[in-house]
Amino acid sequence: MNALTQHTTQPALDIKGVVKRFAGVEALASVNLTLPAGQVLALLGPSGCGKTTLLRCIAGLIEPSEGRILISGEEVSGPRGCLPPEARRLGMVFQDYALWPHMTVAENVAFPLTMQGIAKSERQKKVEWALNTVGLQAFASRSPGTLSGGQQQRVALARAIVSEPRLLLMDEPLSNLDKGLRESLAVEIRRLIKSLHLTAVFVTHDQHEAYAMADQVAVLHKGVIEQIAPAQELYRQPATPDVAKFLDAGTLMSATVDAKGLWLDSSLPPLPLSLPDAEEQTQVQIMLPRSALQVSSIPSAYPVEVFASVYQGEFYSITLVLSPSGVRLQMLTQDPPASQGYLHIDLRQIRAWDSNNRVIELRSVSDHTYI
Repeated sequence: MNALTQHTTQPALDIKGVVKRFAGVEALASVNLTLPAGQVLALLGPSGCGKTTLLRCIAGLIEPSEGRILISGEEVSGPRGCLPPEARRLGMVFQDYALWPHMTVAENVAFPLTMQGIAKSERQKKVEWALNTVGLQAFASRSPGTLSGGQQQRVALARAIVSEPRLLLMDEPLSNLDKGLRESLAVEIRRLIKSLHLTAVFVTHDQHEAYAMADQVAVLHKGVIEQIAPAQELYRQPATPDVAKFLDAGTLMSATVDAKGLWLDSSLPPLPLSLPDAEEQTQVQIMLPRSALQVSSIPSAYPVEVFASVYQGEFYSITLVLSPSGVRLQMLTQDPPASQGYLHIDLRQIRAWDSNNRVIELRSVSDHTYI
């Protein structure tokens, strides 16, 4: 038993138009997503965005109000009814570990096999394999209460994989651990999932945890999936202002665009970016990524002052104030800049949205991509 290889061309998870209402309030609004076998998906977003509700719908712990959920091609929720959690062949890892204190580590891991009526000899083989996989074979006879938080979460993970699930679900699996342990265990869990060829979905509010563990990240806002993308694309090309704001991907601000350019403020010269056929002034939202900004002594049309400089280990987080407008911008630098200087911007990195939060392409009105 070396890997839980899934030989299928069907998506491991297919969610079609799932809606969930609680007392008339829509917690999920027509969610659609497809997850290929062997992929890890993070459901990311702030509290109350619907990510845990979606996970619980997948698990069968709550029933969707509308829509269908298919696992490996089998409809587990839909118009014909919902399969109970135990019939879905899932592995679950909970935030609080959910280990039985009166059972040994081995007995906790064996519990789902016992409930399935698996013979004792076969249970023992599977439990030994699962504990060896998570590096806890020496702790089989221990009580969960004698283990550290990280070890308890490994026990919970062993219990989740021992039944060879079609899909592994994890609800905030690292939130009870300290920062250093979260980072190392995130890497361990991803390596384990990949080595076993598992498909996994996990909930988190921590973007760095999502980046470390997931192949794809789905950002939810008010019950809607705003964007599904790999971490780097998500951060560099957020689909909506809400995604950019949650990820803190740069400075978000309102601006005006016309034939002359992009106006950050009426007191500043416009940036040489516009829209095709932009005659009248148009209100837009823009994001200025931290990586697009630099401050130097080389003169530009945008003098700045350093309002705040916070050392964060490998870099400084800088808040700039554009003179004379007072507009504030965020940037990162390895060396703290002088208290005053001139702002230079990589225009290619600016992201823009119209009044309907749709991405719009700004075009250069000069030969310069960097000012």
